[in-house]
Amino acid sequence: MKKLFIFVWSMAISAAALASEGEFSFNSGNWASDGEKVKVEKHLGQESLHLQRGHLLYKEAEMQDGILEVDVAPDPARGMAGIIFRHDGKNNYEEIYIRQGKSGQPDALQYTPVFNGSSSWQLYAEHQARQVFKPGEWIHLKIVVQGAMAKVYLDHSDTPAMVIPNLRLGSKGGKFGLWTLNGAYFSNFNFTPLDPATAPTKTASTDVPANIINKWQVSQPFLVKDVQTEVWPNQQQLKWETLSTDAQGLLNIAQFRSKQEAEAFESNTDDMVWVKLEINSDKAQTKKLYFEYSNKAHVLVNGHPVYFGDNSFRAKNNLYRGEIDKSLRTNAVYLPLKKGQNTVLVALASRANGWGIMARLEDAKGVSIK
Repeated sequence: MKKLFIFVWSMAISAAALASEGEFSFNSGNWASDGEKVKVEKHLGQESLHLQRGHLLYKEAEMQDGILEVDVAPDPARGMAGIIFRHDGKNNYEEIYIRQGKSGQPDALQYTPVFNGSSSWQLYAEHQARQVFKPGEWIHLKIVVQGAMAKVYLDHSDTPAMVIPNLRLGSKGGKFGLWTLNGAYFSNFNFTPLDPATAPTKTASTDVPANIINKWQVSQPFLVKDVQTEVWPNQQQLKWETLSTDAQGLLNIAQFRSKQEAEAFESNTDDMVWVKLEINSDKAQTKKLYFEYSNKAHVLVNGHPVYFGDNSFRAKNNLYRGEIDKSLRTNAVYLPLKKGQNTVLVALASRANGWGIMARLEDAKGVSIK
């Protein structure tokens, strides 16, 4: 995995850069980046920093709650750019960004948590918003972070463009900074701390489908090229860990397992884990399991393959995003269960944009999950 934050400015530290709040100058030694082609220059009439790709973190301060603001001008064709916050130094952080090339589309503004360097926007489609951006103009991005909630404002509007009521990294503190893919200019970065004592702690209520699976057994990770994912594995070679889902029933694998390469998006490695359910049935019967996953899944029951699917980004056409349906109503597999103990294995693979699974039984009568 690429090591973060190896580039450091050597220019003089300004008084503004040392302040605990206010405008943070890019002409300082307090910023560090793993980025490509980093330079300070004038753009659209403002002193700005251009970053072609990567992350930029402010080294000398951390935040728990606060207001983050910046003017952004992403590449008009495919540029994505925004703010990262509560970075723990281990490639876990929150990320909110603008997609200039998606102006007017439902995913023009996006939120994703990043675990172990893996972006997971396909797993959090509920946190996207349609916005229209004017090319050739600065976009003012403002994020108000309080507790486990973030409100996003654009172009000095008093109305939030997007609200995230349950930030997935919780309310812990960390560093803050900027991020881009395919190039962007940044200007007028500001941070204003807020008192954590005044922050709301209650997260949004969640409607969970009936018979949701809230625990899975998960193996160690493998490269897909080293595994026959449609063949029943030798379980003596697998090391199992029982993992709980989040409040919605989603298990984000990236929160618990690291990919060998996680920051190159579609050029990442193809990694996989085995995910297991052990189901006890009071008789031989067929049970319908609704499930969602990202990116690819082979399902095997008692040694026999019963399903394969591919929800990868653009797997079906250039407009296919591969987002999961958390209502668990659109995809299902029929499990042929024998009387007694049954083992369901899912070879769950991902290259980029999400690595997760969630499922529910249509009817749990006569079965129990170990």
